[in-house]
Amino acid sequence: MSVYLLIQNLLNSRNVTGVYAFTGSPVDDGYLTSAAGQTSIEVTNTTDNPGFIDQYTTRVINPENLSLPRRIRLGLMFNF
Repeated sequence: MSVYLLIQNLLNSRNVTGVYAFTGSPVDDGYLTSAAGQTSIEVTNTTDNPGFIDQYTTRVINPENLSLPRRIRLGLMFNF
């Protein structure tokens, strides 16, 4: 019988695996700061602007641009 503990990404670092071409950032595609994005923000109701910005920011984050977070595995193996 073997007991094991496997920890991956021990320091929980955010390793970048991909970026958006326009900004070079893994979490921002640059749309909200562009002219078209500013127009979209102005067109929405002023009371709904924070909601629009929050929803867009949440949608644009691509989980494939960052490595996986810390993972801890505890296991038990039986060998015959």
